[in-house]
Amino acid sequence: MTDLFSFEPFIVNALLAGVMLSIVAAGIGSLVLYQRLSFFGDAISHNALLGIALGLLFGIGSDFTIFMVALGAALLFFFLYEKKVAKSDTLLVIIAQAGLALGMIMVAAGGAGSGRLVGFLFGDILSVTKSDIYVVAGCSAALIILLKIIWNKMLLFAFDRETAEAEEGRRKMLLLNLLFILALAAFIAVAVKIVGVLLVTALLIIPAATARFFSRTPEAMVALAALLGALSVVGGVFVSWQFDFATAPSIVVTSAFLGFCGYLLKNR
Repeated sequence: MTDLFSFEPFIVNALLAGVMLSIVAAGIGSLVLYQRLSFFGDAISHNALLGIALGLLFGIGSDFTIFMVALGAALLFFFLYEKKVAKSDTLLVIIAQAGLALGMIMVAAGGAGSGRLVGFLFGDILSVTKSDIYVVAGCSAALIILLKIIWNKMLLFAFDRETAEAEEGRRKMLLLNLLFILALAAFIAVAVKIVGVLLVTALLIIPAATARFFSRTPEAMVALAALLGALSVVGGVFVSWQFDFATAPSIVVTSAFLGFCGYLLKNR
């Protein structure tokens, strides 16, 4: 453990970025669970690879292209869902798999090797730089402020959509939903670089789902999810360092382990 916390710059950067994202993920993930949109987050994150591929092909910053593709995928889902083209779970599976497959094709066509593709899929938290930290900090602060503004109304919308639309107006709730989509897309755009396309949903959902076992209020759920997410980051980095495992998957496995322990504790 002494070796781990020798405060190498890349370790400090990884821990800072991971903990900040865990705090934001606690709020967004809790709303995702309350609205029963777990598959929605998964579909958006899978489309992030398409955003990465577009960034590589056109020489544009990948953060921007990931955000735009994530937002586009989210808006596509809501448009098709409102038109009742198919059930929500069917639409999400189609959007997720199509985006992931198209992204892999475009990455390969752009000349990215398999090693680089693995990096996109599973992330590399240990490569986070100081400039990345500033981006994560800025985005985290903005997202936390946004969540604080829309929190109560989005909770009401999740529990009783008809009442929320009656009290606030359908157009206002549609705008708030759009803001929430923007928050989710922005979180995914930032988090993909750290935990990768395939694991970002786990960071978003597992701590919140675990916290739900022990929380009597939504606010308590967010606080506990943030703590569990931070513990997952620290524990995952420690496991990765000690056993030479891939870091991002180690964080997710640690989070799943905490979730499993929480389930056993709750049901003993």
